[in-house]
Amino acid sequence: MIKCPRCGFHNQNNDKYCIYCGFKLISNLDNASDKTVIKQKNMVISILLAIFLPGISYFYIEQWYSGILFLLLIPLIFISYAVIAAFYSTTYNISSEIGVYLVVLTWFVLYIFQIYKVIKLTKLINQGIIRF
Repeated sequence: MIKCPRCGFHNQNNDKYCIYCGFKLISNLDNASDKTVIKQKNMVISILLAIFLPGISYFYIEQWYSGILFLLLIPLIFISYAVIAAFYSTTYNISSEIGVYLVVLTWFVLYIFQIYKVIKLTKLINQGIIRF
């Protein structure tokens, strides 16, 4: 049985892709016969990019979809919170500071999550579990 590194599903030994999530599996036979060179990504560069340029770090580790989604998600969240805060402050006479706090809290959670995810993905890339 081969355990999928992405979802944890136990697949048969002869499966090339995870039956549950479609992730490409690497078996011991593949490792023995595969002569490809594993691209190594520098962990320090990944962490520094994740801290100082959130979202751009995904492009360094060649996770293009995650980078694009992250960079599109942040403005959408800010715009939606601005609309919600404006609506509630005029309709229900609620302070607009609540909207500001929600924006800051959401951004902080997403910021910490993307740092964690970049570190995890960089480790998986350097171990050869994620290939390009």
